[in-house]
Formats: sequence, structure tokens, C-alpha cells
Amino acid sequence: QNGFNGSYCWNTQMRQLRTSQAL
Repeated sequence: QNGFNGSYCWNTQMRQLRTSQAL
């Protein structure tokens, strides 16, 4: 469960970074 949560957080961070880069 903790591993999944960490993966989700990492995915969210990468997604936000991609969005910022796109802007």
C-alpha cells in the first residue's frame, strides 16, 4: 500500500512537471 501511494505521488509530481513544462 505504501509503495502504491509513493508511486501515485511520483506520478502526480511528474504529471505536474509535464504540465508546467507544457506551459
